[in-house]
Amino acid sequence: MSRDDQRLTYSDEELEKARVVLEKHKTELLAIPGCTGVGIGLKQVGGRETGALAIVVFVQRKTSPPPGEAVPGNLEGVRTDVIEQEDSEPVPLAAPAPMATDPFARFDQLFSGISVTAWETPPAWGTIGCFIWTPGDPGHGIPGGQYLLTNQHVLQGAAPPDTVVIQPSIDETVPPPNYRCGDYVYGYQTPTRDCAIATVGYGRTFLNQVPNYPGWPGRRDIRGVAAAAPGQAVYKYGATSKFTKGVVEVINYTPPNTNYQNVILIRSEGGTDDVWVAKGDSGSVTILQANDHIIGLNFAGSANAVMQNPPQLPAYPAYYGGFAYDIQAQMNAFSATGGVVLA
Repeated sequence: MSRDDQRLTYSDEELEKARVVLEKHKTELLAIPGCTGVGIGLKQVGGRETGALAIVVFVQRKTSPPPGEAVPGNLEGVRTDVIEQEDSEPVPLAAPAPMATDPFARFDQLFSGISVTAWETPPAWGTIGCFIWTPGDPGHGIPGGQYLLTNQHVLQGAAPPDTVVIQPSIDETVPPPNYRCGDYVYGYQTPTRDCAIATVGYGRTFLNQVPNYPGWPGRRDIRGVAAAAPGQAVYKYGATSKFTKGVVEVINYTPPNTNYQNVILIRSEGGTDDVWVAKGDSGSVTILQANDHIIGLNFAGSANAVMQNPPQLPAYPAYYGGFAYDIQAQMNAFSATGGVVLA
């Protein structure tokens, strides 16, 4: 993987040093009274982001802490920053049901951004993320080959014995047979993973493509996998909110006493008035605007980023901020030896 966004001024070496220092001091930072999370972001001055990299400590409210509890100005040469933020639990994006008729078409050739769900759970839906190739993991019954990748919480209803996966979700008790598109193989839902794979079958094919920017015809090729870095401009296409733009705010984000770790925080490019993700976008991928490389697998919206007046969507709530897991880490979950790539 590589970090590739020419607008970012800090070096890969600075970013790697920040990761190492954060991991070394994470426990002590999370223990600071009032801490709601830690991560790596861009230092803020007067509420505006600078281009400087920093270890960010989120707190419920900035105060004058007693001696021994203050966040140091730097840690081993890496700047720190203290930012007010309430506790932010992730809210799964899988839709409970469509609010009206099914908004999705059926596609013989599957691609990123269209709906997917278990045969057993229509009319709920999530989103196809991408397609991967793995050498396999015999210990978990995963043969080498090509698979559809999305969230585990999207496909958990397809766990054995009925492993059928369908696209799209439809508002019917019994989906027609031609909506089958594959079979669930394996998945994980842990503090660092929310990922699942399924075969592509029943006459379907696939391409690692995503619907193009609004106003442009056709689809874009997904060109690779990269690492997330603060300040990157990104986009995603989800089954509910479709095409949206965002900015990577923080990486390696870990709050205290929660069931998720080392996640990517992304906010809408347009601020609190624009959607980043909504229910039903679970499993979609975060993609760099600079080069169409995937950096994350979206799995949740942020509870403190719920939009009060969202646009018309087939499912709610909508969020101007959300969470993603590092894409390569999710892909590697399905190999005993590594070497997982885009199919």
